[in-house]
Amino acid sequence: MSDQHTIEHFRTELWRPVLSNRDNIASWKDRGAKTMKAKLNEKVHDILEKHEPKGLNPDITRELEKFGDS
Repeated sequence: MSDQHTIEHFRTELWRPVLSNRDNIASWKDRGAKTMKAKLNEKVHDILEKHEPKGLNPDITRELEKFGDS
């Protein structure tokens, strides 16, 4: 806490884990006691359902189509 940068940022730069938690075992059980495997499975399915890939740049698409014509 002696560094000015730390003083300016310590309240906003805390990292909170998304999948793991810091609960004690009683709280973890109260929240459903999900295993890491179950959490990861849910996260993967969520990503697969919501992900919308960006299309290729039109210039790249035209270049790739040239290969199909040869």
